[in-house]
Amino acid sequence: MTFIISIYDTETTGLHSSRLIDDKHKPELIEFSAVKIDIDTKTRIKEYDFLVKPVRPISAESVKITGITDDMVKDCQPFAAHVSEIRDALENCDAVLAHNLSFDMEMIDTEFERCGMKLKWPDRKICTVEETICMKGYRMSLSDLHKELCGMSFDGAHRAMQDVNALVRCVEILFERGFI
Repeated sequence: MTFIISIYDTETTGLHSSRLIDDKHKPELIEFSAVKIDIDTKTRIKEYDFLVKPVRPISAESVKITGITDDMVKDCQPFAAHVSEIRDALENCDAVLAHNLSFDMEMIDTEFERCGMKLKWPDRKICTVEETICMKGYRMSLSDLHKELCGMSFDGAHRAMQDVNALVRCVEILFERGFI
């Protein structure tokens, strides 16, 4: 029996403070990465990795955190051009998993709403931030979780595919230990 998890991450132009704020003030997605994995066999089924051109300029704070600049995304496709890929990544699996899942889900839902669409999320949603609070008694960053589980740090934090790859390593250990 296979159990397919889509492990994903987004990078954005800023933080989502509330669904109540006007759409023009909500952050935009600038990078999406995901890996579909059969968690039982640890087999990677498919990978998704792309930059997205936002409508508004990327904030200096986001550039500082992600390293993604307006110049890097100027020739990229807007979010709407990636809807089918994102649907394939996030709808066609048994579960979705992210570190701070509520933020990433909110970003995807906001972008789909901007396109006049809605994503159908799988019933099982796993947040590694929430699932691992019991390990230390507080919410760990992905870097801290990776160091705790893998015994080492990883390069390229806050770039979506590097974060996804680090999260895959963590998830394999968490699965073996019965956390997920």
